[in-house]
Amino acid sequence: MKILLSNLQSEDDVNAVSLFSDIESSLANDQELKHLFNISLPYTNTEGINDFIKKKYFSGYLSKYEFKAYYYDQNNIPLNPASQNKINEYREKVINKSIKVTQNFYRSSAELGTHEYFSIIPVTIDQNRIVNVIVNLSNKDFSYTVPYPEILTDMRINNSQYYNKGDYSIALYKGGSLITQFGKYTYENNLRGLKGVPGEYIQVLDRDAYLHMAYVANKFSTYVISKQKPSFWDYLATTSFLFLVFFMIFMLFHFIKSLYIFLKNTKLTFRNLKYQFYKIVNKIQYSTRIQTSIISSVILAILISAVISYISINKQLYNNNKASKERFIIELGKRMENMLTYTDETSTETQLISILKTLSETISKDFNLYSKSGRLLYSSQRRIYDLELFSTFINPAALKNLSILKKSETIEDERIGTFQFETSYATIRDKNYNTLAYIGIPNFSLQKEENINKNLLLNTIVNIYSLIIIGFGFYATFVANSVTNPLSIISKKISQLRLGQPNEPLFWQRNDEIGTLIKKYNLMIIKLEDYANKIKDTERESTWREMAQQIAHEIKNPLTPMKLGIQQLRRSYKDEDPKFPDRFNKFSTSFIEQIDALTHIASEFSHFAKFPNTVMENINIVEKVTKSISLYNNTPNVSIRLINNADHRTLIVKADGNELLRTFNNLIKNAIEGGYGRKNMKIEISIERYSDKFVKIDIKDNGYGIPKEMQDKIFQINFTTKSSGNGLGLVLVKKTIEACNGQIYFETVEGEGTTFHILLPLQQIES
Repeated sequence: MKILLSNLQSEDDVNAVSLFSDIESSLANDQELKHLFNISLPYTNTEGINDFIKKKYFSGYLSKYEFKAYYYDQNNIPLNPASQNKINEYREKVINKSIKVTQNFYRSSAELGTHEYFSIIPVTIDQNRIVNVIVNLSNKDFSYTVPYPEILTDMRINNSQYYNKGDYSIALYKGGSLITQFGKYTYENNLRGLKGVPGEYIQVLDRDAYLHMAYVANKFSTYVISKQKPSFWDYLATTSFLFLVFFMIFMLFHFIKSLYIFLKNTKLTFRNLKYQFYKIVNKIQYSTRIQTSIISSVILAILISAVISYISINKQLYNNNKASKERFIIELGKRMENMLTYTDETSTETQLISILKTLSETISKDFNLYSKSGRLLYSSQRRIYDLELFSTFINPAALKNLSILKKSETIEDERIGTFQFETSYATIRDKNYNTLAYIGIPNFSLQKEENINKNLLLNTIVNIYSLIIIGFGFYATFVANSVTNPLSIISKKISQLRLGQPNEPLFWQRNDEIGTLIKKYNLMIIKLEDYANKIKDTERESTWREMAQQIAHEIKNPLTPMKLGIQQLRRSYKDEDPKFPDRFNKFSTSFIEQIDALTHIASEFSHFAKFPNTVMENINIVEKVTKSISLYNNTPNVSIRLINNADHRTLIVKADGNELLRTFNNLIKNAIEGGYGRKNMKIEISIERYSDKFVKIDIKDNGYGIPKEMQDKIFQINFTTKSSGNGLGLVLVKKTIEACNGQIYFETVEGEGTTFHILLPLQQIES
């Protein structure tokens, strides 16, 4: 606003200045004017000459200026005694207080927002007589309402555009009292509480949803300019539009980036494009598809609605404007008909011209008057015809509609080069309905006004529908999430399904498609648990059957030599064999060994049967491993090394202490037995934290490894590589680790050794 106020002081009326150059040359050589001066000298009736100059040179756009003229001869003697010292006054202005805008026209320093021009134009009557014509033009404050065709204007922008569009309001105060105001804002009659020095800009406190700035021009005059503050909806609409713009830019950038990467890494063929397209489509989640479908449908509907609204409203505005122009020209024609005093045809045309000249000064319109034959009689914008930009005859289409088809009015499209406009035509008739003339009102500003209205309408529609699109975007996201949330829950529950463990059913209130799916899911859980129990029973029966066979086989092996030994003892005793005592002692020793073997088999079988009854407690894993190592540390030709990477911290896991100790004993024992024959048997046991959630124990030996054909059977019942084994050791090891929610697996290389890896959930860490 400060820039606008400061520019108002110095800006020229560029449309007026563009006319001055033609006026000063035409006026100096005007033969009619010279004739008027010639017949009235030495004493001139200035009113008649003023009227001639004003109507011929300062009508149309310049009619908004207050016109004054003074006339002096070559000796600076006024032709009108009332203007004694004016020539000296204006010459003083030329020297001190004015700016030259053309060869003869100057701009005087005027009040803010106004323009004042003057010129001293010499008119040569003959060789001995010269008349100096002084013309003074001053406009009223903020008078920007007189139209002027764009085809004749200097296309530079002037300040009037700021508040002609209603963006700004401006007021002039003199002596603290309101003199005049322009715009939507209603100013107070008295300027109170505002003090400042001349030339100072003052920011006035915001009020009435307007921003105000005052400029103290001098100690008497103060100007206030106001602009309405943007509302919340304005900010919201602008933000929404910018959001959509930046979103589209982001999507475009992402698309270009993806396309660049694709073209860089892939050969451009139709097959590859088709493959990539289906690959991208298949990656899109179901919720995203729903969101995209909803948003796309809404955007399509909104765009169709916006286009229809824009076309419909634009057409309605056009029809309203057309109807308004038709009403205006009909009323104007009736008014002119009522003002006529009918005599002959020539006097009638003269009266019509006089009426239009008067109307052009009071009504913000341009007028053309045509004879019955279509010849131009008068124009308020004569310069268009003087420059031969337009025909001096009426539009043939208008003449046809008015003269032949007898229409009372018509609106026709006109063109000057690329400049398009509409002209309203009407017939002026006498009281007997005979045609006297045709009047035309060219709407030079129509195209500009229509463009402004279209832009305003388009801007409003874009802002409104931007809000709607963003709102529906969030709504679509909410709806998609609401629709897919049950699917996400079902997906999560399916991923958590565990065979042999309790699975939680889902609850859904509504009996819809999702409800049907959840019912099927809950039914599947029940069936799955039933199948799991059946599988457990089958596995249990199968396991016990295999165990029974294994135990029967293991028991049968020692019983056979025991039976043979007893039979031999009976025979030796019956035959009174002298070696009976030796044989008895030898058999007793063998008998005790076989009983120990049976006891071991019974213990293993009993332990396997009692396995589910474990007692889970917090166990120091390092302590258990150390205790197990101490049990086998004195084994000949065996070196057992513990590598503790836990920084000497206590690692706590939840397990059955006895079962865990038996697990480590079994693995170390298997490692020792698997390396029989090695001169230097080495076993390394390492303990470390694994991903902050587990503790990892590695038991590595340098034995002979496990043959490839046996690796898949390591954790199966009855499988053993030892002649004295029963195939339960590693089975119990795996069951113990899995009971702790852990994992066990191995890596082996034939001829180099085997490493068993154990992962157990870490409960806590103690320093």
